[in-house]
Amino acid sequence: MKRLLAVGLLSLFFTCNKNTKDDTPPESPGIIQFKGITSTDENGQIIGNPDTTDWRIDDVWSEEEASLFSSSFDTNCTPSYDYQIGVFPNPCNNVFSIFSDQSENTVLEIRLVTDQLQTLLSDNDLQEGVVQLILFDYDIQDTARLYYRFIEDDCEFRGHGDIVFE
Repeated sequence: MKRLLAVGLLSLFFTCNKNTKDDTPPESPGIIQFKGITSTDENGQIIGNPDTTDWRIDDVWSEEEASLFSSSFDTNCTPSYDYQIGVFPNPCNNVFSIFSDQSENTVLEIRLVTDQLQTLLSDNDLQEGVVQLILFDYDIQDTARLYYRFIEDDCEFRGHGDIVFE
């Protein structure tokens, strides 16, 4: 009986410590992949399944992504406001609107970048509400990414959203 119990415990030990290796190849260092979008209509209503990584305020950025902005603040803070941001329509035809909701004391900074992290558009104090952007002068192929951060006191709340250009 003791032998059976020992075999059972050893079997359980090896099963629980099994290496659960992920066969997905790792992303190459320095390469940011733009995957998925949150599709919206011309009124900002979400169409279909949203990309759960878009339009949040808790992104963890690589050094390369963070360097799109000239300074950084504490990212380990609790927001005192329910910050909102999004774009519509998405996909777009070089014209889209950014909707944001933020507190009075908050600064919203944005960077629209290519998949090579080349900055196409930069604003260090985007106004709250709806701002329309017309980008016919830019040769945007396929998908661009809007990085943003809400700055409140000495804290920043980071995020991104992918925008498809047709």
